[in-house]
Amino acid sequence: MRRRCPSSGEAKEGRSIDRQVLFETLLDTVADAAEDRAALWILEDIQWAEDATWEFVKYAARRVSDLSLMLVATYRDEEIRAGHPRWPDLVRLKKESSVSALTLKRLDENDAKRLLVSIAPELDDQIVTQIIERGAGTPLLLEELASLAISPGELPPVPAIMQVTVREPAQIAAWVAERRHTIS
Repeated sequence: MRRRCPSSGEAKEGRSIDRQVLFETLLDTVADAAEDRAALWILEDIQWAEDATWEFVKYAARRVSDLSLMLVATYRDEEIRAGHPRWPDLVRLKKESSVSALTLKRLDENDAKRLLVSIAPELDDQIVTQIIERGAGTPLLLEELASLAISPGELPPVPAIMQVTVREPAQIAAWVAERRHTIS
């Protein structure tokens, strides 16, 4: 990529990287690497992304329909709501003609159980129930807890911060304030 866009390296003192050139070069590099095939590029959890990543996603959304490239950007809708600094970006992004929004809900108890049985059929019902409660319908967390459960020993306790994050994102600030007070 440096051959295509020499300014993509570190910025020299007093000069900045032209982001549009960098973004175009990045898209062209991925398209060229795919040759005549379609390419899939996944950016996960963009609710935590830096400004440059959001700028790239917005740029790519306008440009991706010209390429054999599908860009999938995932985010947690409970993290980005009205009032969040990224909310306006998300609203504008969804208006792009090349953007399709697909909302995935958390798994219900039956689907979570089906997932767990497919991953670890040897787990007893009590452990499965505990994992479903702790996993809060998040497939990745369910998978990770199932992996831990099939290891020797008991299912380790979920740290308080994880419980708060998964179950009630709004309680994180209160939890941090409480911990800060305890430490002081």
